[in-house]
Amino acid sequence: MPNMLASNDDGSQDTAILWTKIGFMTVIFFEGLIAGLIPTWSTSCRESPKILGIANSFAAGVFLAIAFMHITPEMI
Repeated sequence: MPNMLASNDDGSQDTAILWTKIGFMTVIFFEGLIAGLIPTWSTSCRESPKILGIANSFAAGVFLAIAFMHITPEMI
């Protein structure tokens, strides 16, 4: 399948798209890293079972959403 976004033969637009993707992946990685370490840094998060329970429920929901989105093409 040819790349419909490339308008020239030198691949400069493909290179720009590649670096944009790499940049976004890096930003998303560090956002997740920082957000994942907040409960480790905060003593109120570590000592509260209610906050940890909410965080565990949220994480379980994220995993379920990813799993369902992953199997959606097979269902169709």
